[in-house]
Amino acid sequence: MNAHVSPRLWTWIAGLGLGGLLPFFALAALSVLSATPEQQLMAEDWIFVYGLSIVTFVGAISFGLALADPQADERLRVRWLIWSVCPSLLACAALFLPGWCRPFALGVIAIAALAMDYLLQGALAYAKPWLRLRSVLTAGAVASLWTVSGSGLYLLLKAQSLDILLKAG
Repeated sequence: MNAHVSPRLWTWIAGLGLGGLLPFFALAALSVLSATPEQQLMAEDWIFVYGLSIVTFVGAISFGLALADPQADERLRVRWLIWSVCPSLLACAALFLPGWCRPFALGVIAIAALAMDYLLQGALAYAKPWLRLRSVLTAGAVASLWTVSGSGLYLLLKAQSLDILLKAG
């Protein structure tokens, strides 16, 4: 993604990116405002699936850039290609974590993917506005993921405390 992108195209890029935060925010709100444990579990599942698709998309950008840059050293391009599949593989591995842990793990993966984008910015053709937008999008996604994770952990601890009190009584 080179810096020679028209302002109109940047408007679309930013609009679509920011619009992509809406499902994160809606699911975080559902998680916090959920009336039942079932709704909480639903929010955990849905934000995980959505977050997994976003993390995979972010990795795919590096994949596309590695393919599109014929002037880059081939060994470096191979490293980009290998890195580009890591976010989706890590996100799939997070599926095996307990429910409230999965959104937390996705947040960590999203931060790692952003860190790699910054590390690769000199080698990949990332435009500075893209990295600024990625930072904002990652912050919104991680805040939402960790809100759902924290809400799920809170409900789990609350249920366990209630269970202990009922058994003790």
